[in-house]
Amino acid sequence: MRTRWIVVSLLGAASGCSVLTSLDDLRSSDGGSDTGVDVATEAASEAAADADAGFSPLDVAGLDLWLAADVGVTDLDGGMVWQDRSPKPHTVGADGGTCLPPKLVPSAINKLPVLSFSPYDPDCFELSSGFDDFTKGLVMMIVAQPQTCNSSFIGNAAALIDLSTDYATDDISFGRNPTPSNTSSGDFQLSTENGDAGYVTSLSADSGTSWINGITHLYEVVLPSGPAGAQTSGLLYLDGTQLPTPALTLDSPTVAVRGVNFIGRAPAASGYVDLCGYIGEILVYRSVMSDKDRKTVESYLKTKWGL
Repeated sequence: MRTRWIVVSLLGAASGCSVLTSLDDLRSSDGGSDTGVDVATEAASEAAADADAGFSPLDVAGLDLWLAADVGVTDLDGGMVWQDRSPKPHTVGADGGTCLPPKLVPSAINKLPVLSFSPYDPDCFELSSGFDDFTKGLVMMIVAQPQTCNSSFIGNAAALIDLSTDYATDDISFGRNPTPSNTSSGDFQLSTENGDAGYVTSLSADSGTSWINGITHLYEVVLPSGPAGAQTSGLLYLDGTQLPTPALTLDSPTVAVRGVNFIGRAPAASGYVDLCGYIGEILVYRSVMSDKDRKTVESYLKTKWGL
């Protein structure tokens, strides 16, 4: 109990710092405390305890989308719907026209079902309008496993989720970095395009090994709060571990009601970027969260999906 109190005090003392600082910065922000407590380690331990104690993603404020392949996937007359369990749920469906329904694969990851997306048909979901204001920040967490497709599709089989107002307009896209193309490994990235000027800014893991066919990961991006359209930076995490990223800046997403939204597909200059792979769970928050809350959500997903 004494150690638990010290951790809470240290985290409270650091609360004035940005939640987007690195873990090393967080450790140093306590002024070199000699308590012998590793703040990051203790935060992770408390997060794991919270996750084990019946945690739900709804317990963290700002949840805008919550989809899990083990809950609320229903076949309907040649189509499919996927239940969004966020506080203000979106309609998520594949009508058999624009999007053909993905295949529900039982016991695929940690004995849980996943949705399998193929770029050939293509398989995808459309989401109803929303996702308008991310000035308080943006957090996306997606459990996914890239799969091997025909070589002509590998380079483009990349889109996990894409949110836009129109075809490639005010776009927020999260998936595989298209460079290098036609390979079984690469990196994941977040890209933003404000307006329809064709100017895209991206944040990529830049390691060459974060996106590998047949390997399940928790893919995560965190953008800080700030004015819409301003230049910002972000953090990428793989299975809860922060990755080094190039010194690039992003354009913060503009405030706009996004009504052309896909899972497993994204508009592109050559048509569409379609996913080849499995998706287990998707969480989107429209605000940044404390380091402890982020670790709790990560622990929930990693424990559930065996990562």
